[in-house]
Amino acid sequence: MGRIAMAVCLLTLCAAAAEKKPMTDAERAERRAEMLRRTGGHVKIPPMGFVALVDCQSRADHAKLAEKFAETFEGFGFAAKTMIGEKPAGVSCLVSKRAEIGAGSAVFVVDDPSLPMSLVSIETRSGLVNIAALATDNPTPALLTRRACKMVGRIAMLASGGAESRSPTSDLQPVTNLKELDMNEGRGDEVYVLMGVIDGMAKAGVTAERRMTYRQACAAGIAPAPTNDIQKAIWDEYHQLPTKPITIEYDPKKGK
Repeated sequence: MGRIAMAVCLLTLCAAAAEKKPMTDAERAERRAEMLRRTGGHVKIPPMGFVALVDCQSRADHAKLAEKFAETFEGFGFAAKTMIGEKPAGVSCLVSKRAEIGAGSAVFVVDDPSLPMSLVSIETRSGLVNIAALATDNPTPALLTRRACKMVGRIAMLASGGAESRSPTSDLQPVTNLKELDMNEGRGDEVYVLMGVIDGMAKAGVTAERRMTYRQACAAGIAPAPTNDIQKAIWDEYHQLPTKPITIEYDPKKGK
């Protein structure tokens, strides 16, 4: 578009804006009332579900592991719970343990020389961090706890729907040994990694606090009880039973 044509378009838009009369207070009030009638207003839906860290060891600092776990999910707005647990009787028990505590995803911290540094079951949203594999070079207690915190953050993200990243600034860079883990000082993750966690946890019933219209909440089946006549009408619209019985005619061609 040439400069003259662009100038003409801008002048036309400015003239149209100048001719448009500003809304009066009465018109604004009527518009707000109309929106309220259509939507029922906005409501806050509290967080749903939670993610869990189950600490089954005693060598790494439990308080720091809990702090790292909460920090990992703070930006997502998810409820994060930390608990002391007993060592699972085999890796296969991780799935049943996660389901038993009702978490959307769970990370178990164990101390078992027979296991690798970490394990992740993406399908069951369960992960394991092994303190024994982080202590093979006899690190100081502070270094061991720092390594464990890094691994808790990594495995928590992977078990919750995240993905390994090739970015040099990511916490989820590939790590194959303790030296690489010690050098990994990630400063954040890419959008696709974060969205993977949000989507993965939503499927598992874990969500942050949300703000939506009352009609949207009713449609999603998560609306609180109505607090006024407008919301009551919307509630009834979504919850009323059919006035006519549903009948299904027999189709001889299909035999049903």
